[in-house]
Order: sequence, then structure tokens, then C-alpha cells
Amino acid sequence: MARYPGFVYGSNEPQSVWADCERTVNWYPEPTQSSASPHVAALYPCPGQQEYVTVSDINGRALFAMADRCFAVIGPSVYKVLDTNSASIVTNGTVTN
Repeated sequence: MARYPGFVYGSNEPQSVWADCERTVNWYPEPTQSSASPHVAALYPCPGQQEYVTVSDINGRALFAMADRCFAVIGPSVYKVLDTNSASIVTNGTVTN
């Protein structure tokens, strides 16, 4: 496999964790600035996913944000997503395919 700049190659997952258990998930490398440093980079954690709002529909189809407003099409409904971690249905109609 070709090496990509900025990609972490620290994972080495064998079939058995008893043999070796290395796994690099959600970490990003930050190159060191000093040429005198014994290490070329340091690994720092990336933020993961966090639930922001819950609605009764499933299958997110679109998300649009502009001018401090955010709208989401989830299932057949259009929701206005609020900064209070809640959402309200914008229309009583449905969105078709």
C-alpha cells in the first residue's frame, strides 16, 4: 500500500490480540517543528461523533445551514434544527424522492 502524507500507520491488528494488540483509531499526527526532536510527529485524539438531536424519523437525506439556521430532511419530513439540541417539523407535508 502506498504511503499518504499525514496518514497514521501505527495500526498492526493481527488475528489474535494475544499476539499483538495495536490499533490506531481517531488519532491524527502533528509533525514536530524542531529538527532536534527525536520524534517526527505526535499523535493526538480526534473528536468522535456525538448525538446532537433526536427525531422520530429515520434516514437523514439532507442538511443545509445558512444565516444561523439549520434545516434537515430526515425521512419524509423537514426539520428546523435549533441550537438548544432540539428540532421542530417545518411543514406538515412530505418530501418525496
